Amino acid sequence: MGLLASRGASFGARMQTFAVTIPRGIRPGQEFQADLDGQLTMVTVPQGSAAGSTLHVKVPSRRVQASEHKAIPRLMELDDRLEDALRSGAIKLIIADRVRDGTIGTNIARRQDLEERERAEKLRIFETPEDAIKLLRRNGREIGSLTYGWDTPDGSDPSGDYLRAVCRFLLSELGAHVKAIFWDACSERVEAPRWASFATECRLSGTWRGQETTCAR
Repeated sequence: MGLLASRGASFGARMQTFAVTIPRGIRPGQEFQADLDGQLTMVTVPQGSAAGSTLHVKVPSRRVQASEHKAIPRLMELDDRLEDALRSGAIKLIIADRVRDGTIGTNIARRQDLEERERAEKLRIFETPEDAIKLLRRNGREIGSLTYGWDTPDGSDPSGDYLRAVCRFLLSELGAHVKAIFWDACSERVEAPRWASFATECRLSGTWRGQETTCAR
């Protein structure tokens, strides 16, 4: 029996079909969670089906296809440069689960501060270059990207509001597929003199990274 998993479905999306077995104890009209190619999806058991029987579930594909739009092949060419940046360590991707589980903290720190935590606490906050490149080349829309103007010279998120918003998204169904994040404030290295110059520029000009602000003097 075929059915469309309604959550996350979108018009015009390329669909994939997966065979799933109804778990024991689940009756028609009830839902169960199925892992469809790494994407957790709630499936409703239709009338006439019973535990142990097989359902064929259609869900939108998360994998980018070059045929989806004429611009995609050109955009995918940029991945070569991005791969070079990931391999060299010029940029790093945050492991999304470190945001979901709260390991990253209550607000975003500089990359070098997070790297120091990795060494001191024997934990992983960033993807390795190899794992980051694998995520990139899978074309599975598994890398999120976040950049914005800073409101103050005291860091990119002194109140923690942005981090809380990102965490809510990652914990939601819409963000469940994201495995890693590019967050410019901590994916790139910001050296202390440069950080200080940002603050000086902000206080003198009343702007912060191109965004109009009111800065404390």
